[in-house]
Amino acid sequence: MYEIAPKFDLSPMVGQLLQQACLGQWDFQFHFEGWSITGQGRVDVTINGNTSTWFNGEWKDTSKISALYGSAISSWGINSKRSFQVSLENGVVLNFISESDRYEDFVINPPGWII
Repeated sequence: MYEIAPKFDLSPMVGQLLQQACLGQWDFQFHFEGWSITGQGRVDVTINGNTSTWFNGEWKDTSKISALYGSAISSWGINSKRSFQVSLENGVVLNFISESDRYEDFVINPPGWII
């Protein structure tokens, strides 16, 4: 629903370990050490150079979810006005893509970023 804010900054997340990935029927929650990314927007995951959509309003594929655990965030970036990514130390890349014009797709806490 919202474009990425001009002051959007996930730098404090770098180095934080992914502790938990929660799969709800219509949502997801990725919990890091003190931070979380939750939502209902599209999530594409790249593992070993292969990208697949894991979530887009419903779960598509989570067969390789174990590749997420035990790895910390190595970097992050903004792909577009409505897309950002988080890269893990093991090479996995989580791409968060907002496609809704009516609803919030992602919430990042703290500091309470809404996209």
